[in-house]
Amino acid sequence: MVDENGISLRYTSSQRNFESGLSRYRKVLEREKERHGIAAMEAELSQHSHKTNNCESYLEYLRVKARLAQETSTVTPSGETGSSECIT
Repeated sequence: MVDENGISLRYTSSQRNFESGLSRYRKVLEREKERHGIAAMEAELSQHSHKTNNCESYLEYLRVKARLAQETSTVTPSGETGSSECIT
């Protein structure tokens, strides 16, 4: 966008990140992941590859993912288990 004096408007990614509070919310998200143990679960899951062609290795990945999904499933106020992508 150019004004009548020929000066173009610059909206850099740094400015957008600052104005949207990206770094602040990223820190909050990381802190909450640590507080609830999600970071450790992500680290455990990252030890297994979901892109492998080896069937046994992929099945181990699915087992770990299912176990972690089961551990993180939430209980709704009515007492029912929340939805999770648990593979049996």
